[in-house]
Amino acid sequence: MRSVFVLLLVFCAVGCAVQQPLSVMQGLTVTGQHALQRQAQGKTQRYQLLVSVPAQTTEAPLPLVLLLDGGRNFPLLASYASFLQLEDSMPPVIVAALSYGADSFEKGNGRSHDYTAPAVERDFWGGAAGFDAFITEQVLPVLSAHYPVDPQRQILLGQSLGGQFALYTAMHGTSPWSGVIAINPALHRNLSFFLQPSTRSSNVPAIALFSADQDAERFQAPLRQWIERWRRDPALPLHVTRLQGHTHLSANPEGFRQGVLALLKQAEPPLLTDNAEAQQSP
Repeated sequence: MRSVFVLLLVFCAVGCAVQQPLSVMQGLTVTGQHALQRQAQGKTQRYQLLVSVPAQTTEAPLPLVLLLDGGRNFPLLASYASFLQLEDSMPPVIVAALSYGADSFEKGNGRSHDYTAPAVERDFWGGAAGFDAFITEQVLPVLSAHYPVDPQRQILLGQSLGGQFALYTAMHGTSPWSGVIAINPALHRNLSFFLQPSTRSSNVPAIALFSADQDAERFQAPLRQWIERWRRDPALPLHVTRLQGHTHLSANPEGFRQGVLALLKQAEPPLLTDNAEAQQSP
């Protein structure tokens, strides 16, 4: 019996899985986590607000980048920002993210409602206005109360339906963004809404839009129409970049890197030149 016990100890020392704290991944710093909720679609929608604040030698306020689809994008992009800061190729930024903690609607993921404008084909779409108010009234105040956020440099990043919301808040929202990053925005079910005039008359954020050349045509076709509608309209400060060699899902790290750098290097208020003619979709 003793020999069996010794063998088990040896086996576990060599091969047993051991739970380790997140601190063993030194590139992914989780400075804070906040549980938030709101009423949406007749139920309580819950969120986790994740925050990563870089180490700094001064108490100067830092730019904020708020990521949508945070359960996926936070581990990917917060660690990427930390990595880029090692060689000073990205300035220190606070990376925050809203996570549903699940991928499916049944388990609590409300992105298809929260991120979207109304669509005839989807009766559960159309929650963007309420979600924008939630960010303005709950999310940003929590971040400002607990972390050294620069209120003049607040950026939102969204991809796919999150990219749709980035365009929505830039055109119709109230959240005080200095800029938004929209990566492969999915406008395939409600393009007509986004072709209508913008209702945001003041403090319009700069839009850094990224389109992957290998994205599916069902996403590229409506996005081309949207770009053609808005690229010369002074109502939206728009900058369009074509990402070569990327797909619908692979473009996030490069869109994040280029978008943050482009938006943060601008004077106040940030303005981006329109390079859609040089890099427009085929």
